[in-house]
Amino acid sequence: MKKYIVLTLTTLWACSLSAKTLEYEHATIKLVPPVSKNTAGFITIKNLSDKDLKLIKVESEISEIVELHTMKMDKEMMVMRPVDSILVPKKGSVHLKPGGLHIMFLGIKKALVKDDKIEAKLIYEDGFIEKVLFLVKDSNLHSK
Repeated sequence: MKKYIVLTLTTLWACSLSAKTLEYEHATIKLVPPVSKNTAGFITIKNLSDKDLKLIKVESEISEIVELHTMKMDKEMMVMRPVDSILVPKKGSVHLKPGGLHIMFLGIKKALVKDDKIEAKLIYEDGFIEKVLFLVKDSNLHSK
């Protein structure tokens, strides 16, 4: 009984701390034709805490693989590359958006439908796991 109570209190404390530490805006997944097997996700993550946080992984049931990516110029050509983590600076924010940092959903399992909400888990280096709903939107979806 004691172990259960301690585990529950620890879990509640972690969830409470997380809810006060991170805020999410503009969580969207790009709508692609049904024959497409890959798409991108975008989000703004605000870190209200006094320490830097690192997003290290995203998980979702909609695809076989989910990766963190960046876009960079390489000899006058824009190239996409995976990254190990994305820094969310203390008292700051990071914008995952087209042409920059973003989430890649590879091997989509079923066709996406406009305005569907897709759940993804954002996993941080310090153990935070946040469930976030992403809205499926047309390709001109992210204004910032």
